[in-house]
Amino acid sequence: MLNLGPQTLKKLQTLGVSTIEDIENLGVLETYFRLKTVYGQQISLNALWALQGAVLGIPWNQLLPELKLELKRQLEEKNGRL
Repeated sequence: MLNLGPQTLKKLQTLGVSTIEDIENLGVLETYFRLKTVYGQQISLNALWALQGAVLGIPWNQLLPELKLELKRQLEEKNGRL
């Protein structure tokens, strides 16, 4: 998958995520949240960008700054609900 290296792919597989469709079905934020919950500090915001880029079919560093800000906002909102 675009943007996702072998270590991240292994981590995703431990969560039952092995395809782009799995990420789309869970949602990028939920997939990131599950990675972060299990792997903690090993997972940075770059993983969120990588997941979103993979779903969109673009390199993570080509995500628009506005999209990154929106993802961060949604993530903070999700964390506030826990």
